[in-house]
Amino acid sequence: MGLHRIDLELPPGPIAPRVAREALSAVDPNPVVLLVASELVTHAVRYGAPPIRLAATSIDGSVRLEVCDRGPDWQWSGDMLARRIITRWSIDWGVDANPGGKCAWAIVAGDCDAPA
Repeated sequence: MGLHRIDLELPPGPIAPRVAREALSAVDPNPVVLLVASELVTHAVRYGAPPIRLAATSIDGSVRLEVCDRGPDWQWSGDMLARRIITRWSIDWGVDANPGGKCAWAIVAGDCDAPA
């Protein structure tokens, strides 16, 4: 796995998930990492508030993804497919409050096979 750490501010709006996937795929082309990151970013775009930051860090053969935004809390609001994807493909995930917003995070196994 080539990823060690990336940290970037994403552009606002619907282009953000694509920018996140492109940035991650340049250092770790694991499709499961890209899928989970895309769902976390999409959720931040839909229900959060800019700025949106993506961080990804290699930890013991896994990748920890973190998407932070200025929205007040985490809402599913009918986005149950995203919840199923994140839950299915993550070892663990959660949401932490931080000053002025929140960070949703997920840990994805580095050797995880692509969804069929």
